[in-house]
Amino acid sequence: MKHNRYTRFYAIALAVAVLFAAVSFCVSATGSDDTSIDPNALITYGYLQSVLEDLKLEILAELSESIQNGEMSVPTDTPDGDGTITVGSPYTDVTFPSGTVIVLGSDAEAIFRGGDAVVISVSQSEGNGIFDLSAGKECFSGELLSFGHIYYKPNTKSRAYILVTGDKAAFTMRGTYETR
Repeated sequence: MKHNRYTRFYAIALAVAVLFAAVSFCVSATGSDDTSIDPNALITYGYLQSVLEDLKLEILAELSESIQNGEMSVPTDTPDGDGTITVGSPYTDVTFPSGTVIVLGSDAEAIFRGGDAVVISVSQSEGNGIFDLSAGKECFSGELLSFGHIYYKPNTKSRAYILVTGDKAAFTMRGTYETR
């Protein structure tokens, strides 16, 4: 008998909670022009998506209007003066022959794709090597590059390079670099 009483109590509590949620949802879904949100209302993912989409369209319309009215301007020239806006260079696959020295620029990333290559550095001190992002360590002279690892030079003034030691080495490169 005692077990039955608790079961009825929980069933009634659950029914009241469901009824309260349904009423608050119906009240919020009746559609008034009021833009405030009832804190007791149920907010669904679809509703949030539609609100964010409306907000995005409003912002884009305001930006477009500001540009057309001359209140804002779109950059048309870069410091180079060539009229193009460069966001970043794309990744390109390249293969270098044996004996090639690769000098990474400040914005360069080199993903090692195969072959044989080593790091050449003048100094063994921190900040003067080539950083292996994949392994989370700095590489110095004589260290072999690992397949699929991403390399960059943390200090642009350091004299650290990549030397192709095998017949060839393949990389996926991004940014500026030069070969010697």
